[in-house]
Amino acid sequence: MLEILKDNVGTFRNFGLRMTSKPSDAPQVKRSTVSPLRAQGVLDFSRGAYNEPFFGERTLPYSFSRVIDRYEEREQLAHEIRQWAYGYTDGQLFDTTTPNYYFKNASCIGCEFGELKDKLFTVKLTFVAYPRKIHLYAEGHDLWDVFDFDNDVWQDNVVRLPPIIERAPYKELAIGDKVILAGWVFRTLGGTDFSSQTYDEFYTIKEIRPYASDPYTGSEREYYLDELQAWFREAWLIQAHDKMLEVELINTSSFPVIPQIMLNSHGDGSQSYGGITLETDTGAFYAMRGALMANGRRTNDVYNTSFALLPGVNKFKLYGSQLDVSFIWHKEVI
Repeated sequence: MLEILKDNVGTFRNFGLRMTSKPSDAPQVKRSTVSPLRAQGVLDFSRGAYNEPFFGERTLPYSFSRVIDRYEEREQLAHEIRQWAYGYTDGQLFDTTTPNYYFKNASCIGCEFGELKDKLFTVKLTFVAYPRKIHLYAEGHDLWDVFDFDNDVWQDNVVRLPPIIERAPYKELAIGDKVILAGWVFRTLGGTDFSSQTYDEFYTIKEIRPYASDPYTGSEREYYLDELQAWFREAWLIQAHDKMLEVELINTSSFPVIPQIMLNSHGDGSQSYGGITLETDTGAFYAMRGALMANGRRTNDVYNTSFALLPGVNKFKLYGSQLDVSFIWHKEVI
């Protein structure tokens, strides 16, 4: 039977209500415009960095009915519905007409009861929520009974990075070349920690010297970066990597999504570094590092607020060592 569920309570299973109407309208697009003087039309700032639209709160009106013989029973049911509708816990609202999706940040803003006619009890519940529906299961799940063969794509969302020694030998760079630091480099050889913006800059190679090959990275050179005034092994510079892992992920959402990224060591962990770098096909670089904890270790959940998967096929290069990199996201649709 069709119903809505909130806090594990359903309108049919718990109250015996039959759904008579449900929301049909899409959320309203938020508009942000400026009307400059001496110019035709307006300047539209409504869309985001990926040309995506933004929406206001989604209004979700539902109507229900039930035949009730006794007035006292009707009043008791109305009391129970009010207490449930206006209560708040996790804010998730499920509609069984669209299984495996839910609305988040849902809150009831209206609970209207109709007049009792021919023993017919009616109620209209109105919620507001986050404008997009969110898939209950993350991409890459293996539950075939909830797989949508028309719209979903089966894909493995875990990428395995081999030990960094397999990237050697590295590409030789020249004085004057511009490079960026790899995401797994946290400090200089002198022990100075880097800030997050350190990974967003390009640096100039000023000097080059040979380096006794180490058994972990296979580095044979060191480069002195002028702006940082420090030496770095070649394995720590992304532009020195001539071999990289190419990744392809498909976002079946209608909108860009920012995935949660988890890093887990595989093998003995001796060559696992707590960070990665992603390079998109547009030439943008993203360094991902876990948060630093009090004990000096870093979490395996990296801090990602900028790398987004666009709708459709996303291709990028991945740099790191001996890590299983998990990309976790939930499809969002209107």
